[in-house]
This record gives sequence, structure tokens and C-alpha cells, in this order.
Amino acid sequence: MNSVNKKVNQIEPSMIKFGMGNRELLMVMTLRAISNGTRTAKEVFEEVMPYYPGRSRSMAFLYEVLKDLEKRGLLASYKEGRTSIYSVTEAGMESFWSEHEETCRAVYLVSTFLLAKLRNDPAPPIAITRDQQKMFNRFINVREMVSTIFMRELSKGKRLTGRQLMDIILNDYSWYCSKGYMYEILHSLMGAGLVDGEWDHPIRRNMLTYQITSLGEELLPRELQGTVEKLRGIRSFMETLNHFFRTDKKEPRN
Repeated sequence: MNSVNKKVNQIEPSMIKFGMGNRELLMVMTLRAISNGTRTAKEVFEEVMPYYPGRSRSMAFLYEVLKDLEKRGLLASYKEGRTSIYSVTEAGMESFWSEHEETCRAVYLVSTFLLAKLRNDPAPPIAITRDQQKMFNRFINVREMVSTIFMRELSKGKRLTGRQLMDIILNDYSWYCSKGYMYEILHSLMGAGLVDGEWDHPIRRNMLTYQITSLGEELLPRELQGTVEKLRGIRSFMETLNHFFRTDKKEPRN
């Protein structure tokens, strides 16, 4: 079983948003299969399809993908009798990578940093740009991730205001969260019984502080583990793409 194909298959299809749908994902897996040497369509089909998460798994669909890759200049082919033999073109691979390199490196950087923060690993401070954040947003449910971070911070025992939570997520996680979006998430957490809010005065109500509830404490480990697994999967996918398309096989730079 190809270890790289296993890595790709471990990513949920909903997370493969690298400008890719299932067709584009099959292109990536096909290129990887062929990159080890010249291959026939039947050989590619037998290697790739057991790990491809899409619904279209026919040989006819694979032929469409192979033709598309040839048109883009990523594959070349020749005939042996009636059988087409395919090989990857170096120029095509470099061209494909150049289109996606910036996104790949940005997402790798952000996922590595957030993963370290959530696992309490040493994480040198970085400044995530708004553009990098937008790229990363295509790969993960941002609301779920930010909700988990809020719950994690509130579980440390200190009541926090919305402003304090905004400052923490910006300064500690290098993540920009607008005021409106933050309060939307907090209200959702309160509605689910995971977070509780308390006014500083029952009448004047100048400041609302938040704390995690017992239900939130109970569910936090599961939510945190789910977010960590998704971040690990995203980072693994970026490493895999880097391995696919970089002829020098260097890891993404931090």
C-alpha cells in the first residue's frame, strides 16, 4: 500500500479545499502514482482507486482525468500497441506547484503553529497575515476551531470578557477575530450550555464576563482532540503535496 496515498486518504473530503474538488484530488493521486515511473491506465486505476474518496471510480472517469493532465502538460504518453503508457513531465509538475506553492506554505505554517499551541508544545511566535488566514480558512471549520480555543482559554479558571478573549486569540494564537464574529460564537456557546455569561451588575450591565460550564469542561477534551486531529491532517496533506510536486523534495519552509 502506497504510504503517500494512505496519507491523502486519511484527509476528510470536506477538508480537501486546496482549490480542489474530487476530480482535482484524483489528479494529484494519479500524478503521484505515475511519478514513480511510466504507467498504464489500468495500473494507475488499481493503485489509486482503493484510496480515492470520491464517488466516481470508473475507468472512464480516470481516462478523462488522464486526458486532462495531458492537456495541461503534466503528463506525456506514447503507445505500445494499443496501450497508452504515461509519464510525468518535470515542467508540468513545476508549473502545477508554482500555482499552489504560496497557499501550501501558508497553510503548512499556520497549521503547524496552531497545532503546537493547542498541544502546549514550544511554538516560536509568528505573525499570521490576513491573507494567510484566508488561505487557511478554506481547510477547516473556523467556527469550530475558534470555539474550541475560547473554551480552552475559559477552562483555565479565570472569567474573561469578550475583549480579553479577542486579545488572547490575537496575541497568543496570532489569529484575527472580528468583534461581531467573536460575540456570535460566544452566544452560540452559551446557547449550547458550554459557556456561561455573567454581568458585573444586574441593572447597569456594563461588562459581561464568561466562564466555561461543567458541560463545557466535560466536552472540551473531545473538541480539543478533534481540532488537533484536523490540524494534524491538514499539515500532513501539505507535506504530502510538497513531496508530490517539489523535484528537490524539500520540506515546506517555516
